[in-house]
Amino acid sequence: MKKNKKFLSVLSTAAISTLIVTALTSGVLAKTTDVIVEMNGQNVKFNFEELNNSYEDKLLGLDAPLYDTFTKNQRIIALLDDKTGYVDYNAVATASEDAAVIEEDFELDTFTESTKEILPEVKIEAEWKDGAIAQVEDTEEPGDTEEPGDTEEPGDTEEPGDTEKPGDTVEATE
Repeated sequence: MKKNKKFLSVLSTAAISTLIVTALTSGVLAKTTDVIVEMNGQNVKFNFEELNNSYEDKLLGLDAPLYDTFTKNQRIIALLDDKTGYVDYNAVATASEDAAVIEEDFELDTFTESTKEILPEVKIEAEWKDGAIAQVEDTEEPGDTEEPGDTEEPGDTEEPGDTEKPGDTVEATE
């Protein structure tokens, strides 16, 4: 059993390494921005580009603390795509393996942009930052960003069903 677990761990590391390499050559608009893994009972976010760079350092025989830490994960949970959100890693791994079996290229970003295997919510508890894993105080889900110039006035509340339509004017009150 222990030998099988080690094999799966190596397979998982090899699979993510393959995904890293394929992502480097992808030319689609959406992109994978982060990898979410489970480590010591918490969800940890690694920046995908930094992970790629650290992986390349490792291949060149250089120090790669980010990649070394990443490979100690218990499991990969999701990949964060900047357009679709948290993509279930199991779906990514299966699609990548299927492509390898039939000797087709696997385009990671194309897959994550078009897949329906989206996780509804992933709570990020820590992230790789400044050379170490750091706790995250406040997390926002993808798409939870304010539009530029979108400000709320104190006491400004919206009533249910109170929607503005294009062309509506709002009168200023003093």
